[in-house]
Amino acid sequence: MPTRRSPVLTRESLAARRANSQLSTGPRTEEGKQRVILNLQPPCPRLLGLADARTLNQEPGMAEALYRRLIAPYEPAPPLLALHFQDLARLCLELQAWERIRDAQLDHRAQQTSIEVRRRYREMDRELTNLNETFESGLYRLEDSPGKFKAQSDCLSVLKAQLQRRDFSEIGVALRRLYGKDLNPDYERGQLICFDGKRLMNPEGREPVNDQEFDELLRLVDGEEEDALEGYEIQLDERTVTGPASLTRLAPTREDHWMNAQGDRLRRAIDRNKRLLPKLLEALGLADRSRPTGGQETAEPQKKIPYAKAKKSSRIKR
Repeated sequence: MPTRRSPVLTRESLAARRANSQLSTGPRTEEGKQRVILNLQPPCPRLLGLADARTLNQEPGMAEALYRRLIAPYEPAPPLLALHFQDLARLCLELQAWERIRDAQLDHRAQQTSIEVRRRYREMDRELTNLNETFESGLYRLEDSPGKFKAQSDCLSVLKAQLQRRDFSEIGVALRRLYGKDLNPDYERGQLICFDGKRLMNPEGREPVNDQEFDELLRLVDGEEEDALEGYEIQLDERTVTGPASLTRLAPTREDHWMNAQGDRLRRAIDRNKRLLPKLLEALGLADRSRPTGGQETAEPQKKIPYAKAKKSSRIKR
């Protein structure tokens, strides 16, 4: 059976352990030496644990690193001063985390607004799906919508380009899509455009209208296009998210007010700790360590002027 070490520590076993410890050479690698140096530092409690760091969007160990930088000029520091700097480091990182979360929320709302605008534009572009009904009755008979006005403006721009090129044999497609298969709209300007369009589409190949009538037709088409564009803009304002609406979505909510209150509470606590620090250092006798030293000249104290001389020099000579 294997021999078991006796739980009782005898003088012989204690002497053997001490002799074996003298044979240790210590850490040999640079990494091992650095870890040994860290063992010499006093233990610091975890100011922010792993769960807190993930929740507040902070890297693990940032609070302890900040605490080490704050406490470095006062090492070895009394326990009271160490607790003060631990609290200050935690408050600073927590305030930074709250501000980052608040900015992330605003960025998220702006992104959601942009997605909503793109979605509505996509829906409006897909509103006109029944092309047979469009060619039968014309675009002008459809219910007002952004898709209708956009199709009208596109057709009118094509019609105007064809008229300017004097390509009268191709204007029938645009006219039928705008005013129906029969080219018989129920309002005056549309009737005039269709009437002149039928005259221009004369199969004999001659222009049955003079220059003045042709210029009037172009003006009528321009008026139709302006109305279509105005209706499109009105529908866009009603159906999409405008600039003021986007800013309204970024307005603070009830949750934002609560987060701002938390940030104000942290700022007041940080200011209170900073005001308390000089008094605490003075009470512990460490105030001289916080003053800048090395190569900085101090101004000579001004000599006090006796009260009698100061009063005499302040008189106005007459």
